[in-house]
Amino acid sequence: MNREIKPLNILFVSPGFPCERSGSQLAKFVYFEALACSTNGAKVKVITPHYPGVPEYEKLSDNLEVYRFRYFMPEKYEKLIDPLLNIYDKKPIWVYLLIPLFIINYCLVILKYARWANIIHCQWTLTVLLALPAKILFKKKIVVTARGSDIRLVPAFINRFIFKMVDAAIDCYGPQKWNNDNKRNFRSNYIQLPLIINEPYKHDMPLDMQKALADSKGCFTIVYLGRIDPVKLNHSELPLLTLIEAAYHFKIKNYHFKILYIGDGDSLLTERMKVMVNEKELDSCVKFLGFKANVNEYICHADIGIGGIALNTVCQEFATYHIPQILVDNHENFETPWKDKETTLFIKPNDLQSLIETIEYAMNNKTELRNIAENAYIMTRQYINEPKAGGRKFISAYNQILENKIE
Repeated sequence: MNREIKPLNILFVSPGFPCERSGSQLAKFVYFEALACSTNGAKVKVITPHYPGVPEYEKLSDNLEVYRFRYFMPEKYEKLIDPLLNIYDKKPIWVYLLIPLFIINYCLVILKYARWANIIHCQWTLTVLLALPAKILFKKKIVVTARGSDIRLVPAFINRFIFKMVDAAIDCYGPQKWNNDNKRNFRSNYIQLPLIINEPYKHDMPLDMQKALADSKGCFTIVYLGRIDPVKLNHSELPLLTLIEAAYHFKIKNYHFKILYIGDGDSLLTERMKVMVNEKELDSCVKFLGFKANVNEYICHADIGIGGIALNTVCQEFATYHIPQILVDNHENFETPWKDKETTLFIKPNDLQSLIETIEYAMNNKTELRNIAENAYIMTRQYINEPKAGGRKFISAYNQILENKIE
């Protein structure tokens, strides 16, 4: 007989949360965690900043509510966190003058709803600092999920303090080097939980993708998914530029293919890539589709994907839709469960010939490619759950924390 799950009031504190009305998909992984808990009977309230064009309150279901707090008037100046702006755009200096008002209002609204909550789940480490008054005044348990950017950008001594102050830290990234390093560097009570994703389904091909693939019926479609970011190029060694060089080789050899870049990013790097495409006269076979709110509409029509790192969101998106993917065999993947020609296709870092040979292998081995994609789907299910199953695990973990069973 299954143990009855106690009803919980969970307060999610997050600097980002999706909004269907505005088209924002910022932090959709937080939405899926909130959805997973609310689907399994918990009452969930999300506290997140307001920005122009979104409602201050949304009731997404009987158990899931979103409160977007105001921190300045008129609302057109609420620009500290605005997912409708390019993440790489520089903000005017005056925007940063809003930080004190932002912090004060965020702390106050957390205190307002903390009395209602059994537990507070902070997304990104800095939100813990905003929730500490609620922990001190109302003795509330706090858990945190670090999301990566906060570990890279926030000084280590601040993050060490934060991890010591929380009652538990959620680890939803599985076995990969950077995650293992973080757990060694930032000691805390870690709980292994799955990443929550939406139920996958087949989407109709979007019109701009149809246009990009026009007159190319049956072509081999390669989708690069992710931000066009110098960090991805230099640190993660993703083949952002090498893929264009490979496209030139395939064009000369008269291969029937298309390469689609999905994602926005650094304007200088993007322009450099577009110049390469123009100089090599690849405009007909290499397309830049830009940022997409729902990337699943696009990747489900790909033959192979590129852009994943270790077990990040991009890898999970491709695996969920049974799309085989190319990964770089470098430090990012040394401690992951990926295996060449079993669950992925590995390429050597910054090696054009390796990329060409790997794509040619994929083009010429369609049956084997489907097997690799299926194996990847099965492997990633160890670390990924849909909302119903994943939510049960989250609620069980919250109850353990409340019952002081996390050592």
